Amino acid sequence: MDIVSMSNFLNEYRAFAEKITDAPPIFSEFLSFATAGVCIGKNRWIQFGDQKIYPNFYMLILAPSSLYRKSTALTISQSVIRGVNKKLIFPSDFSQEAISQILYETPIGCFYYYEFKTLMGMMDKSY
Repeated sequence: MDIVSMSNFLNEYRAFAEKITDAPPIFSEFLSFATAGVCIGKNRWIQFGDQKIYPNFYMLILAPSSLYRKSTALTISQSVIRGVNKKLIFPSDFSQEAISQILYETPIGCFYYYEFKTLMGMMDKSY
């Protein structure tokens, strides 16, 4: 994907998302980057000295419940990624052993948690 194609994807993603939800446009803007990054995977990088830097996004959308349509914005991103490759969506419920195996087998992907508290609960489990 060249720079023009990437720019087209980002613009089309935002236009699509903004047509189907009244979530704040900033959600669509940032989720377009994250969605593109997951779909690009290790196919593109930035050369930094002798290292290749691949796209990595860690994103947390914070806003009051209901009015801001966080879940809707996340669902749009998830649907686009699922359309590219279902394996790029990691499970939302996991054990430490299971997630290690998943990341070993599929090092590129995305977790979606509609409530940050859920993720924190998963990370706090001791087995």
